[in-house]
Parts: sequence; C-alpha cells; structure tokens
Amino acid sequence: MKYIKKVTAIVLLISVLLSQTIIINAASTQYTNYAEKLAEINVFQGTANGFELDREPTRLEGMVMLIRLLGKETDAKALSNQTCVFTDVPSWGVGYANYAYNNKLTTGIGNNLFGTTDNLNAKAYMTFLLRALGYEDSKGDFTYNDSIEFSKSIGLIDNELYNKLNTTTFLRDHIAKSSYDTLLHTIKGSKQTLAEKLITENAISETIAKQIGVFGASDIGELQVHFIDVGQALAILIEDDFGNHILYDAGNNGDDDTVINYLKSQQVDDLEYIIVSHTDEDHLGAMDSVLEAFEVENAIMTSGTAETESYKDVMTAITRERLQPIYVDVNDKFELGDIDFQVLGPINDKYSDPNEYSIVVMFKFGDTSFLLTGDAEIKNETEMINNNTNLKADVLQIGHHGSDSSTSLSFLNAVNPTQAIISCGKDNKYGHPTNATLQTLASKEVEIFRTDLHGTIIVTTDGYFINFNVGPIDTKIIEAIPDNTTFTNTGVIISTLDKVNELITIKNISTTDVDVTGWKIISITGNQTYTFPSYLLKGGASVTVASGDAAGILKWGKSNIWNNSQSDPAELYDSTGKLIYKFND
Repeated sequence: MKYIKKVTAIVLLISVLLSQTIIINAASTQYTNYAEKLAEINVFQGTANGFELDREPTRLEGMVMLIRLLGKETDAKALSNQTCVFTDVPSWGVGYANYAYNNKLTTGIGNNLFGTTDNLNAKAYMTFLLRALGYEDSKGDFTYNDSIEFSKSIGLIDNELYNKLNTTTFLRDHIAKSSYDTLLHTIKGSKQTLAEKLITENAISETIAKQIGVFGASDIGELQVHFIDVGQALAILIEDDFGNHILYDAGNNGDDDTVINYLKSQQVDDLEYIIVSHTDEDHLGAMDSVLEAFEVENAIMTSGTAETESYKDVMTAITRERLQPIYVDVNDKFELGDIDFQVLGPINDKYSDPNEYSIVVMFKFGDTSFLLTGDAEIKNETEMINNNTNLKADVLQIGHHGSDSSTSLSFLNAVNPTQAIISCGKDNKYGHPTNATLQTLASKEVEIFRTDLHGTIIVTTDGYFINFNVGPIDTKIIEAIPDNTTFTNTGVIISTLDKVNELITIKNISTTDVDVTGWKIISITGNQTYTFPSYLLKGGASVTVASGDAAGILKWGKSNIWNNSQSDPAELYDSTGKLIYKFND
C-alpha cells in the first residue's frame, strides 16, 4: 500500500464555521487524528483558531457536517443566494439552512429560527448521522431519544465513544470520531458504505479516501504500542493485527504479575522478540518470569553485563528456554510482518554507566515511527547525532523516566517527535520527570503522555495516522521557569549532593567538553553562591566542590554551606544566568 506523508501540522482551511477565540485544553480531546483525516476530504474543517476540538458544536455546524456526509455541499451552496427561511442564520450558512429545510432535514426550533448558535447535543448529532446512512426516525427506525443506543446496536459507534456520548459534554472532538466511523458504515439496505457512495457520486476522491482509510482494506492492519504502567520502571508491548508481539523491557522484579496479566489480557500467547534494553532491575526485573510464562522465539540482549541477581535470573531463564541471546550492533535491522525495526544505539561497547548500554530501537510501521531509548543518556544521544543517525520519529519514549540526564535539546531537535511518552512512578523519590525535561518538551510543542498520570498508555496506528487512548497532559501543570532563565540540558548536571559531608558533584554526561568558567552553584535555603574559577569540564568527567572540612577538587570556603536538617535544593547556573540544573533533595 502506498502512504502519503503523515500530517503533522494541518494548514488551516478557509472555514465556514465560527471564528471565536478558543483556549485549547489538550487534555480534553482525543480524536485529533480523525479531524485531520476528515479535513483531507473536506468533510471536517477548522477555523482561524484551528480545529477547536474542545468546543461544543452548534446546531448549524452539525447540519453542515450532515450535508457534507450526504455529499450535497455543492447543492447546498447553490442555494446561498436565495432568501433564507430562518432569520438567525448568518450569510455563510444560508445555503446549508435552505438545503436542510427544502429536504426536510430540519424545521428549525420554531418562530422561523434555526437555533444557529445553540449547542448541538449528542442525540441530535447521532440522529443526523443515522439519517445520512438512510435510517429514518420519521418511519420508526429509531427515535431521537434512543439515537445513541441505536447507533451502538448497529455498530456505528464503539463502546468507548458510546460511554463518552452518555457521560461527557458533546464536543467537536466527538463529531470528528463519529463522522469518520459513519463513512465506514454500510448504508441501510445496501452493501455499500457511505464512503463508497460518496466516491461513486464523485463527492470525495477515491485516492484520498484510500489514504485516510475509509475506502479499501489496509493490507497491514494496525499496530498497537502499549506503554504498560509499571510504576518507576519500563515495559512496552508492541503488537500487530496478525499476532506478532515484541516486548521491550519488563519492569521491576515485583512487576511479574502486572506484566504477565497484562500480556494475557491482550491475548498474547507467544513473543516473537523480547528486548532487554540494559541491566537495571527496573527494566529487566520481570523478564525471567515472562520467559517462563510465554513461548519466546528471540531474545535481544544488551551488551552490558551485571553481577546482580536480576540479571543472572534473566540469563538463567534464557538458557533454560534454550535461546541463544542476540547481541546487536548499531544498524542491525529486523523485520516482523510489516513491523521494521533497527538498532540505533549504543554506538560503543565501553561505558561506565549501565544506562549507557541501553539498546535504542527505531520501530517503523507504514509511514509512522516510534523511537524507544530505555535509559540512554545524553552521552548516547550525542553519539547517535554525531554518527549521522536518522533519529526522526513520530513518538519518542523519553529516556531514563524523564531524568535530566537524558533528552537534550539537540537530541529532541534531531528526533522532532509529535508525541512523547514518559514511563515513571507516581510521586517517585527521584523527582522524575524533572521540570527541565518537561520544559524542553514543552518548548518544542511536543504532546506529553505520562504513565504516572495516565496509567497504561496505548498508541494505535494504521501506518498513517496515530491515535492515543488518552489525551496529552495539560502543560499548565509544568512548573514555571524563573524569569529570564531557561533549562538548557547542556549535558552538565548535579549528579550528587552530600549535605552531611558538604560535597556536591557536577558531572558532564555528554561527550563534549564544557567551559564552566563563571558558572554558579546556589544553595537555595542558605542563599549562598559559589562561582566557578576558570575550569574546563571534560566530556564524561566530574568535578567535586567541597565546603567546610570536606576535601574536593574545588573548594567552597571553610564554612559549612548545606542545611542537612531541612530541605536545601541546589541550583546550577551558567555564566549568562541560565538555570542549567536543579537538584531537589
């Protein structure tokens, strides 16, 4: 199947709809992809403010959608110069209102009023859609009051949308999803879908209809990527419609039941591949139990090793299942059905930190792509960029649970994702995800999804469009950056703060040397400042700054600085006053 380039930014169409200013609350909408698909065939349009999916639609907007779904927009526009039977319809809507009245689609709300700006409810819009499919409420097929129930009974809407229509405010978001599904539904008394009828009548293009998935069966089906909620850990299930399954990491030791039960709930009976990104317990902890519970065909293993019991348990399980571990190299490629995946990192095989051995994998399905990074650090990110690796991906799994040690701005620029997933535990002791990482993502207008806030996140793609089972977080929850400062993710972090022994360690986790001359460390509680002398912090190196009686490479006076009886966070600023890193104790 041929795919056109996935739409990542819709060019706003000249609208016939309202143009009032709307504040978008991204968390309230879920069906943006369906609006984008319908925009391709001119069935759904935006306004000067975008798609406005979080706004309640008006009665006139709903009627416009119905007329487009009937393929009669041209006929409606031809009536624009006639006198409107309704006195409250604006000039742009005259043709639509006249067509609706002439064809007995509506008689308005009385007193020659259409109810143009009245909010449209779910029952009314489902009535419109059922009429578009040839069902007649006037002849007893259904009633206005049971239009939602009837739509579910004939398979027009799924359980998820049914629940939303019954329990939440009806939004333009729901119009997009239900209208798209209506195009795929057969017309009453016919074997023809509404989309096929519109193609026959030349109301929509067959080529575009195929590309957006409303005409012609897809030969690759759908891919689902499940970011399983395993707390402060990582476990990702990848599956297609043909029974192919890949498990990337498996959470902590205590997550055995969670991971296994989730896989079974998805009807997983075997795994074509398991991928162990690296040796940390929160990534491979339950993998030995997975190997025991499911038939596994291939085990891709990190080249890093460890003396931990968790790592030994996994290696023992692999041996017990008579598997030969696959130790991958950069650019190794694999195919599983229509899923293509390629190893992009790590670049080298000699690292000091287990996280740096994380296997970074790019998964591609049709025209969509997912980049999984495990706990890869900024050092790895820099190496991949310097290796001229093509990192562009639609969805990015944020490295190291959203720690500042990953997701540099340069890496984010290289990946340029539309959405980012952060797998982390609620109120975890590490402070993940850090505000610096969230701010970096927000600065690039990346939609953010978090397992600590959303639970398990399921991403579905048909190889063209991508859909989530939840909406992105509202970026208002991200802590504001102090005035005139920004988090820059340079690769320099505060790696440790020992307040009792008066020692703070600054580490350059990138491969690039950084001149920290004139940089400042601030003890927040005591409001005390240390300014670096002339100093070049080599890539991968650390420098200790000691105060009081402590011994370190650099000295911060003879007095004790840090308050060890209460909170005393440390902040690191560069020579221009930009906030580089905040260590929350």
